[in-house]
Amino acid sequence: MLKNYALCLEFLRRIQKAGILNKIMVIGSWCIDFFRDYFSDVDYSSSIRIRDIDFLIPIP
Repeated sequence: MLKNYALCLEFLRRIQKAGILNKIMVIGSWCIDFFRDYFSDVDYSSSIRIRDIDFLIPIP
């Protein structure tokens, strides 16, 4: 799982560098890890983890 996590972070770093991450949002089970620090006062853990990364792309 740590290998998947490192790969996910590298992918997000690359799309951030390309300016893509400014226009989309990570959703789904992966976002829980990223928001865990932000919502540190909420006790929540997901029992489901999928390997793909889901993105919300707004309609212009």
